[in-house]
Amino acid sequence: MFKEAATSGDSINLEEYTESVTGCISKCIDDVTVSKVITTHPNQKPCRAPGPDSIPGRVLRECADQLADVFTDIFNISLSTAVVPTCIKTTTIIPVPKKSTVSCLNDYRPVALTPIIMKCFERLVMRHINGQLPPSLDPLQFAYRPNRSTDDAITTTLHLALTHLDNKDTYCCS
Repeated sequence: MFKEAATSGDSINLEEYTESVTGCISKCIDDVTVSKVITTHPNQKPCRAPGPDSIPGRVLRECADQLADVFTDIFNISLSTAVVPTCIKTTTIIPVPKKSTVSCLNDYRPVALTPIIMKCFERLVMRHINGQLPPSLDPLQFAYRPNRSTDDAITTTLHLALTHLDNKDTYCCS
């Protein structure tokens, strides 16, 4: 489904596409089990700052067994209704200085504090979607793929441009 939408040259009806994507993600309900919810919690680093919900990672790690059923229900209801609860999707933006001495607003970088619960939910949905993607994705697709980075994208682009410059009577295309 994702492959057809991504490679189709025809225009697509956004409403139909949204419904089909929601339907596909709703099939993820079977995958969101207590064991998967528990396995996402131990990966959280307990020393990180909590999100706007003020629930530290240490609490989630220590209480994963007790909270797994609750989070499984929340995640499954969220997937089946295609609505994420507002309380877990709020984010707090904190300005962090880039330098030790701050002279202007550009010396800050924004850091988003997201609830750890939301990160776990996003990870579960991402695992499901990545499992549905065909292995023959465009080789120039770098975002959201394992072992790919912006450095790879820049290197590939530079290689294409320099190869074009080295060869006469060619044009660069990707």
